[in-house]
Amino acid sequence: MESHEPEFNLTYSILLEQMHSVLFGRLDRFCTFAQLFLGTAVATDVANPIVSGLFVAFLAAIQITYQPSAKSAEAKLQLARYLEIRKRAPSLTPEQVQDEINSIASSDTEAVGALTHPAWLATAMQTGRPIDDAEWRRMTRLQAVASWFAGNHPKKAS
Repeated sequence: MESHEPEFNLTYSILLEQMHSVLFGRLDRFCTFAQLFLGTAVATDVANPIVSGLFVAFLAAIQITYQPSAKSAEAKLQLARYLEIRKRAPSLTPEQVQDEINSIASSDTEAVGALTHPAWLATAMQTGRPIDDAEWRRMTRLQAVASWFAGNHPKKAS
């Protein structure tokens, strides 16, 4: 195993968990704010109460079904585990670092597909790995928006 691979894997896992935590936290806060706003619109009879009520019910269903606040908290816990490995990494061999990563990887947040490529790009930038233009072109608009909303939109250096 190349000695830089565990560092890359650890950095990738840290960035991806961080992005998940931010994304799910922001999604939860957006749903809560929108519910309060739309609920007020219904109460003050500013908007069509049926349409506003349907949106409130839809947002509540999203929060109950997908539980973004719980997923955000789980991602924060997993992030803390990875940061603990990073803190101990200088005193470990690359194989030991990879073993520790593998031992906690089963607790990773279920990856949002739109975040995986942006997290890889951000990791490559942080670890100094060269990124060819084809990798930058692979990032879709959805991935760009998702990574921006998740707080870590990688930008190509000019």
